[in-house]
Amino acid sequence: MRIPAVLLLVLAPLAPALAQRVAAPTACHGETITTIEFHSYPPGSSFVADAWKTARNFAGMHHTPTRPRVVNAYLRVTAGLPCTELDRSESERLLRAQKFIASATVRPVPDGPGKVKIVVETVDEIPVIVGASFAGASYQSGLLGTENFNGLGLTVELSESKGFGYRTGYGGDVIQYGAFGEPFTLAIGGQRDPQGDALRFEFSKPFLTDLQPNGFHIGANELNNYYDLTRPIGDDVFLNVRRSSWDIAVGTRVAKVSKSGAIGVIGAMLMGENVNTASQAVYMTDTAGLQPAPGLPEVDNRFTAFNVVRVGLFAGFRAMHFQTVKGFDAVTGAQDVAKGIQVGVFAGPSISASQNRSDYFLSYDVYAGMGTPESFFEMRTLGEGRADRQSQRWDGVVGFAKFVWYVKPSDAITRLLTLELSGVQHLTFPLQLSFWDHEGGLPGFPDALTVGGQRAILRAEERRVIPMVPIFGKRADWAVALFADAGKIWAGDVPFGQTSPVRSSVGVSLLSAYPAGGKRTYRVDFAVPINPDGAKFEIRFTSSDETHSIWRQPNDLAVAHSSAALQNLGGWSPR
Repeated sequence: MRIPAVLLLVLAPLAPALAQRVAAPTACHGETITTIEFHSYPPGSSFVADAWKTARNFAGMHHTPTRPRVVNAYLRVTAGLPCTELDRSESERLLRAQKFIASATVRPVPDGPGKVKIVVETVDEIPVIVGASFAGASYQSGLLGTENFNGLGLTVELSESKGFGYRTGYGGDVIQYGAFGEPFTLAIGGQRDPQGDALRFEFSKPFLTDLQPNGFHIGANELNNYYDLTRPIGDDVFLNVRRSSWDIAVGTRVAKVSKSGAIGVIGAMLMGENVNTASQAVYMTDTAGLQPAPGLPEVDNRFTAFNVVRVGLFAGFRAMHFQTVKGFDAVTGAQDVAKGIQVGVFAGPSISASQNRSDYFLSYDVYAGMGTPESFFEMRTLGEGRADRQSQRWDGVVGFAKFVWYVKPSDAITRLLTLELSGVQHLTFPLQLSFWDHEGGLPGFPDALTVGGQRAILRAEERRVIPMVPIFGKRADWAVALFADAGKIWAGDVPFGQTSPVRSSVGVSLLSAYPAGGKRTYRVDFAVPINPDGAKFEIRFTSSDETHSIWRQPNDLAVAHSSAALQNLGGWSPR
C-alpha cells in the first residue's frame, strides 16, 4: 500500500490551502503585444501550511515558484507579434496541462492604442513526492522527490526498496519539461530492483497543439525483471523477461483539410524491439532465493525469442476544439476537454526479424468528445497487433477502450459513469490482467486470484463538494463521494487464465485539492467487496492528477504495448 506522506498533511483537519485569485481573462483581437509579464505563486499560505514550509525549508526543500523561462516554453504568444484569441487560449490550456501547475491564466491588458501587455499568472501544485509501501507493519519501499525542483519544471525522484533475501533496490528518474526553453521533454532514469534492473531515455517534442508545425520522439528502454504470475492456488511463480526497445519518430502538420479547422499530421518511425523470456518459471522466496518451479506446462517453453526492426508511417486527422470545464476530474479545478474527433494510425512492415519471422504492424488511436459543461461524453479506443506471415495469425494484440459520461446538475455535484475494456492476445511474454491492478481493477479486491486476458470494468460515482467552515477559509477543495464498481475477467490465452463471475464493490471516498482549484486530487477510498474473492475490504490512499485520466491506461495493460505505440510520436493527445 503506497501512502503519499503529503496526503497526511493535506487531510489534516486544519489544513487550508491558498487559492490565488486571478482576474478573469479577456479576449485578444489582433493587438500588438508589447511585453509579457510573469507572475508565479506557490501552492499555499496558512498557519498549517507555513509550518510545513518551515519543516521543508529546514530539510533543504525550499519551494521556488515556477520560473518564467519554463512558463514561456509553453506560450504561443510572442512580444512584438499580434495577439490572437487562439494563441492566447492555447497558451492558457498548455500551461494548465503541465503537471507542476495547478491553475493558470493568460490575459491581455491594454498598453496603448492597438497594443496589449500579456500578463501570465500561474499557481504551482505541491511539488513534493513522498511515498512508501508496507506489507503489514513491515516496510518494503520508499519514494522521495519533487515535480518542480527549484522552479525549473524538473521532476526528480529517488526510490529505494528493501531486498529481504535479495539485494537492496534503488533507482531514480529525472524529467525536464520545457527543456532548452522549448516545449521539449527530456527524461532519463533507471533502477536496480532486488531481482532485476531497468534503464530508460526519452527526448521528445510532443504534438501539444494544432498550432505546432512539427514534433518528434527519440526513446530507448531496457528491462530485465521477473514477471509475477498469479495462480488459482495462490502460490505465485515468476518468469524472467528481458525486453529492450528503441524508436526514432518525426511528424509534421499538414495544411487544414476543411473549413472547420480540421488538420492532418503525417510522420515516420523507425523502431526496434527485442524480447527474451525464460523457458522455465521459478519460485521466489526470501530465505532460499530463486528456486525452480518444475512441471508447469502453462509457462514452460511457451514463449520464444522475438527480435524485430521495422519502419512505418503515421497519419493523423484532428477536427476538434477545446472547452474549459470545472469539477470533472478535479474536485473543483478547471480542465480542458476536447470536443470533436481525432484519429491516428501507424502501419509498417518488419525489415529485419529473428527466426525468419516477418510481419506487418498496425496500431490505431481514436478519440471523440461531445457535450456541454453540464453533460459531456468522451471516449478513447486504441489497439495494436502484428500480422505474422509465418503463423498466419494476429500476434501481439493489445486493445483498450474507455467511455466516460460526466453529468453536473450543479457546481457542487459531479456524477461519472465509466466503462473500461482491456484485452491482450498472443503476446511474446507473460502478462495477466487482474482485479487488483490499482488503475484498471476493482477497489476492494487487492488479493483477488482470478486473472485473464480480457477485462471489463463498469464504474459509477457521485461526488459532492463540501462547503468549508469560514474559519478555515476557502483555500482548499474538499469533497465526499459514493461509488459502485463491477467487473468481469475472461480467461483468454494468458498463463493460468480463468473466467470470473461478475465481481462488484461499493465504497465511500474523501477527496481534497490543494490549492483550491488545483488539478491534483488527494483521495482516500474505503471499498467493500459485495462478493469477495479473498478480500474483506480495502483502504486506498492516492495522490494523482485525474484530468488526463482518459489517456492513462491500466498499469498491467500499459506494459503490453510494443515500442511502436502511437503515443511515441509526441503524444498526439487532446488534453
